[in-house]
Amino acid sequence: YPCGQQFVGRGATSASYVPVIAERFVVGRGFRNESSNLPAVCDLARTCGTDFDDTPFDRIEPILKDVAKSGRWAVFCGHAVGEGGAFTVEASMLDELCAYASDAANGLWIDTVDAIGSYVRDQQASPKRAI
Repeated sequence: YPCGQQFVGRGATSASYVPVIAERFVVGRGFRNESSNLPAVCDLARTCGTDFDDTPFDRIEPILKDVAKSGRWAVFCGHAVGEGGAFTVEASMLDELCAYASDAANGLWIDTVDAIGSYVRDQQASPKRAI
């Protein structure tokens, strides 16, 4: 969703396009929701996305620890990857994040939104709901 907006139009003529996203995509990713997702019950057409533009790793690490402990799903959103500047995820921060997430001792699964969303969708559809 561009800038996290899940609607088009204004006032009385505004309309949600969540149903369109739900029809065409596995996951619709929000923006600046500042929350993680509970896989067993999250609405895949409107997952929460956490902005991580211009954010140092020491502010991301607590989120990673929390989702690992709670079994939740964090979806991070950024604009550009590089070295400095507005709306940029620092490449060095991504290096730290990937190193942290790749360490099995931290209990994280790092993958694309599509791969995790497909897994969550399949688990939500399962009668056992083993998420």
